[in-house]
Amino acid sequence: MPELPKCDVEVQYILDGGALQQLIPWPRGATFAAIIRSYVQFVQHRFQNATVVFDGYNSGPSTKDVTHIRRAKGKCSPEVVFKPEMSLQARKDVFLSNKKNKQRFINLLSEALAANLCPTVCADGDADCMIVAQALESSKTQVTIVVGDDTDLLVLLCHHASDNHRDIFLEPSHRTSTKTVKLWNIRHTRCLGSLCQVLPVIHAVSGCDTTSRPFGVGKRSAFRKFQRSKELKSLASMFLTDCTPSNSTEAGEKILVSLYDGTSPDCLDDLRYNMFCTKVAGGTSFLQMHCLPPTSAAAKYHSLRVYLQVQEWAGTVLEPQDWGWKTAGDNLVPCTTDLPPAPSKLLSVIRCNCKSDCDTKRCSCRKHGLDCSSVCGECHGLECSNAYVMCADENDTDD
Repeated sequence: MPELPKCDVEVQYILDGGALQQLIPWPRGATFAAIIRSYVQFVQHRFQNATVVFDGYNSGPSTKDVTHIRRAKGKCSPEVVFKPEMSLQARKDVFLSNKKNKQRFINLLSEALAANLCPTVCADGDADCMIVAQALESSKTQVTIVVGDDTDLLVLLCHHASDNHRDIFLEPSHRTSTKTVKLWNIRHTRCLGSLCQVLPVIHAVSGCDTTSRPFGVGKRSAFRKFQRSKELKSLASMFLTDCTPSNSTEAGEKILVSLYDGTSPDCLDDLRYNMFCTKVAGGTSFLQMHCLPPTSAAAKYHSLRVYLQVQEWAGTVLEPQDWGWKTAGDNLVPCTTDLPPAPSKLLSVIRCNCKSDCDTKRCSCRKHGLDCSSVCGECHGLECSNAYVMCADENDTDD
């Protein structure tokens, strides 16, 4: 485990404002001025020389919208126009589930920290890139410790740091013990060499805040496969260049095939079918379809979102709607596929679950002018008034 810099070494702290907000409890009934004062005192006591970098929530729809909604866990707060002397009348997590409330609180906290000689920086959107940029600039002249819990920070620091920088450490904001602190020494982590160059791609392909995690593909196994394969590194490097959507989807599908232990000639649809047959033939229980690799159509949009995220980390601004996202109300949501969930013949199958004799229009089969069939839940198309009646001549066979 890396050691903390000695006390006589000047250290610059770069704090993730999002992680900082989670560290201080908000007593219900306390004024916002008191809450903000507790943050200022905490930063002054724990960090002697710090810069705090906050996320921004005024930039409109974001690719992080779905993540924010998921983390809110259904909580929803109305917009509250509050002043420092007002008292908190809601739970902290509920209050901060509203973007405008969160941005207004960040503005007040940022002003209070700056007034107490703690510089602050407010990003337009996600602050990860700005946190890393601040850390890299600081590390040119002094040892720098980034305080945050986001894996994105570790990935970006390893990707961007060079031997020309002084030591950069990543420290979790939540300490499990006052005696030991888990630190990542970015200089030591960079011993991975060329793999650090494609680390953002590995992270995005295997799942981050704006991309889905392929079922059964963990970070560790993905990392090891990239580490062993020159072909995977070459495919990943395409996401770091100016690339067309078709090229990125082609490279993304090849990467996913490899992560699911397929061979290079395979496409995901073939691999999915082969795995389905293997699991059904050797399985003893019902097969969950999400256990299979994604379809090629789903992988296409996953690859587009991976490319968009990697480019955003690199500082390139692209239009999300061109790279696997669509607008739904005030939010951006991911496009999942451009295919129907099942073939039209299957989607047109109608079945009923009638407890009676299927003799009224409540029977969905009768309502749509169809005979009950074997897929119906109760009658199975055999013992009801809406079952198909075979005529005698249909049952005759030739002598």
